[in-house]
Amino acid sequence: MIRITVALVLLVAVWMSVSVLSGGMIHRIVGRELSGRSDSEWALDRLQLAVKLDSRNPDIHALVAKLQPPEESLSTYRLLTQLIPRDGLVWANLFARKLQLGRLDEEARQALDSALKLGPYEPLVEETLIGSAS
Repeated sequence: MIRITVALVLLVAVWMSVSVLSGGMIHRIVGRELSGRSDSEWALDRLQLAVKLDSRNPDIHALVAKLQPPEESLSTYRLLTQLIPRDGLVWANLFARKLQLGRLDEEARQALDSALKLGPYEPLVEETLIGSAS
């Protein structure tokens, strides 16, 4: 079920980002073969292909960051803060990941400040910040 949901989200994101895709390219993006890998590895491979097709799409990068291991996702969250710097949720996610890794440095403080400044009343920002503290 998760595989189907991720594939559908990916398909919609790519369809909205890229105006014309050949049938062969669509098959490679949402192909059903797993080759013995986990669903998240399969989805991450497909999302990384979507990034190659549309590297400026923040929605694709956000999905990639959620599936990446914590250490790797930091660079993706940093990229997202550059792509959509006025999105409080992006900053909240960067802070949450830094907190998860135990890296409470200047970047973490800036991410927390930005999240609170840009999304003080946004439920997802609040949920992410509260969830990261527990």
